[in-house]
Amino acid sequence: MKPYAARHLTDDDILRIVAEGPTAQSAAARHAAECPPCRARLADLTGDLGRLRRAADASLPPAPRTIRLPDAVERSPAGRGWRLGWRLAGGLALVLVVALITLRTIAPPVPQRLEGPSPTAFREDPVMQEIRQLAENAFPEVYQELTADLERADDDGFMDFVIPPLDDNSVS
Repeated sequence: MKPYAARHLTDDDILRIVAEGPTAQSAAARHAAECPPCRARLADLTGDLGRLRRAADASLPPAPRTIRLPDAVERSPAGRGWRLGWRLAGGLALVLVVALITLRTIAPPVPQRLEGPSPTAFREDPVMQEIRQLAENAFPEVYQELTADLERADDDGFMDFVIPPLDDNSVS
């Protein structure tokens, strides 16, 4: 008995050979080339497909007109530059609009001018009165009473004693 009789190709194997075309190099294609029954089934399927293709071509209505696709049209560089300029301008305008909208939504609103307290409010504030009094005379009231009898000239002499003037060459 011949070796190809042991196993014939399935319908899927024959369809795969037809799909691969005449240059099929698979084991199934080699088997179909050697096995007469498989080769006959392959020839029948190929013939049926050819008849089906011819019947489909015959059943198509004629085209109403011939459609010709244009060849590659060479465009002038000036036209290309013009469109490129408009694209760049449009892109720039889009970026500007997006930036303005983003800044408008993210940026905090400008604060309105707040009215501060009036100058008379500082004069009436007890804390400000105490600060003003301390700026005039930093001594507590008890010490102010003790120094009330002293003359201002005595104060200057005492200060010269504690901190000698710079023009004096004395060394302490």
